[in-house]
Amino acid sequence: MTVRTGTGCSLAMGTTDYDVEILSANFSGQEVPVVDTSHLGTTGTRTKVMADLKEPGTLEVEFHVDPDKLDTLNTAIGLAQTMTFTFKKVSGEATAATLAGSGAISAHNFTIPLEDKCVGNYTISWLGAVTPTDAS
Repeated sequence: MTVRTGTGCSLAMGTTDYDVEILSANFSGQEVPVVDTSHLGTTGTRTKVMADLKEPGTLEVEFHVDPDKLDTLNTAIGLAQTMTFTFKKVSGEATAATLAGSGAISAHNFTIPLEDKCVGNYTISWLGAVTPTDAS
C-alpha cells in the first residue's frame, strides 16, 4: 500500500478555468439508501431493503482564494461540466489516481481573515456516476 499526502492534488473543471491551491478535499462517497418497506399490516419488526440506485455524493474542496478569479467562480456555480479530481502521483507511478464524472458547483463561500490568507470552500454535487481510476 502506498501512503500519500494530499499536497499536489488538483481539480479540473471542463469549461471553468479556476485553478486553485487545494488545501483539503472531502469526498462524501457513494451511498445506497435503505428503503423502509413496512406498511400498516406489518407486525413485529419493520422491514427494509437496499435501494437499486446509488447516490453519487459530493466533493467538498477547501482552497486558497484567488481574488482575481471571483467572477469565474461565481459564473461556474450551477454549471454542469466534467469534473476530474486528480491525486498526486508518487514515485514509480506513470499515471495518477482520479475521480471523474459530471458535476456542478452547488455552493461556494470564502473567508477573508485579517493578516492571513483568504480561504474558500466549494461543494461539487456529482450529477451521475463517479468513476474512480487507480494509479498505475
